[in-house]
Amino acid sequence: MILENFGVTEATWRDACVATPGFAISESPAYVARGIAALAAAGDADHWAGTIVSSRQLADTYGVTDTDGSKPDCWGYLAAYSTEAPAAQCVSGAVGASAERVAGR
Repeated sequence: MILENFGVTEATWRDACVATPGFAISESPAYVARGIAALAAAGDADHWAGTIVSSRQLADTYGVTDTDGSKPDCWGYLAAYSTEAPAAQCVSGAVGASAERVAGR
């Protein structure tokens, strides 16, 4: 339904980035699931106890990617490009991949 709202399909979703560059930070449910599965398999969940973890943090730690091979980083994108990113100080990690994804690289 989301893709339909942007007038694109799963195969052409990058076309939505032309009109709405921030759309490039979208992540699939599979990305989240892959990070959680990797966390469960690693057996070090206690390392993350009491923290809030982004999909990108799990991806970087456990080497998982989204279905298209990318590593979306919405919090990194917001920290880099938003003038009102209140969570920017709370976010760690690389922003470059999000910027490259927005640029279509």
